Amino acid sequence: IFNTNHPKIAQSYNTIAKVHLATNNYTKSLLFYNKAIQANKNLQKQDGTDHYYDLNILLSSLQKKAKVYNLLYQQDQNQEHLAKAIAIYQQADIRIDQIRGTYTAYQDKVAFAQKAKTIYHDAMAAQLLVYELQQDQKALAHAFYYSEKSKANTLKELLNNTNAKKYTGLPSDLVTLEKELRTDRAFYQSQITKAHTQQKRDSAKITRFENQLFEITQRQDSVTRILEKNYPAY
Repeated sequence: IFNTNHPKIAQSYNTIAKVHLATNNYTKSLLFYNKAIQANKNLQKQDGTDHYYDLNILLSSLQKKAKVYNLLYQQDQNQEHLAKAIAIYQQADIRIDQIRGTYTAYQDKVAFAQKAKTIYHDAMAAQLLVYELQQDQKALAHAFYYSEKSKANTLKELLNNTNAKKYTGLPSDLVTLEKELRTDRAFYQSQITKAHTQQKRDSAKITRFENQLFEITQRQDSVTRILEKNYPAY
């Protein structure tokens, strides 16, 4: 039996919301996507910001929740629904950037790139609709932003982490270190998620993993600063 806040509970709520969405019951669909987002929150961390057990599940919740608001707008032409969809796409954009660096396997990167591409396409469409309705230049700029992120999405991850490094003069030991840190970060993130999904949580183990993840993040930040200073072409 899991606690009310657990990634598997969040996934179950996503599934229920999807069923209601398929039957055009948008009110109940939104209710359960909101429940999924809430159930995914790690309430043990209280530092003034929201923490989530599984960002991939969160991204799915956000993507579908935005879709519901888009469908509601198509149904009633209420621009508040469109505005809510746009706000959710902004949240999804932030999560995409957070999740992307956690993948190391080629297949996972490609699959995630396809998911991100769909979100960016829908976000761009929503902004273009706002521009059509209001002639707001900001909406047009935001549409262009999502268009560019969609184009760069696959290329940035695949090139930046493989072949690009061979042609920018990066030292092999720095390349190896950067790759190892990404691999280690993905490992500890997966271990933290796995530990949280156990029926009996080992708080000491979770804390140990989180400390390791924090240390790796700091080392990654140091490597990034070195790259930005000494190898701007990268």
